[in-house]
Amino acid sequence: MAYGASKAAVRQMTKSVAQHCVERKLNIRCNSVHPGIVRTPSWERHAADESSARGVPIEVIFAEAQAAIPMGSWTTPEDVASAVSFLASEQARHITGAKFVIDGGLVHCDTYHAGLAK
Repeated sequence: MAYGASKAAVRQMTKSVAQHCVERKLNIRCNSVHPGIVRTPSWERHAADESSARGVPIEVIFAEAQAAIPMGSWTTPEDVASAVSFLASEQARHITGAKFVIDGGLVHCDTYHAGLAK
């Protein structure tokens, strides 16, 4: 529940800050980026812990996580960086208050598993 509440808080704060900035004509954009499972060293440590706790090879944990992603492959740090780069660019000059989900379809396809999102 805490994870969901914190994600909802980020979303609401994004909209509130965007609204605050446009009302004051500050020309500051505020958007939020919401990545899904990104295979980072932190996630790999989580996978190792899960592997140990369940007594299965770590490859099983990686395969289960990847199988849960509707688009079939991991979100990479570069995927997230590309979205952030776009949002910081002039191409996104009229985008504010937006939520960018970069998760290969996990959340929007209702297949998200909280245990995999570490």
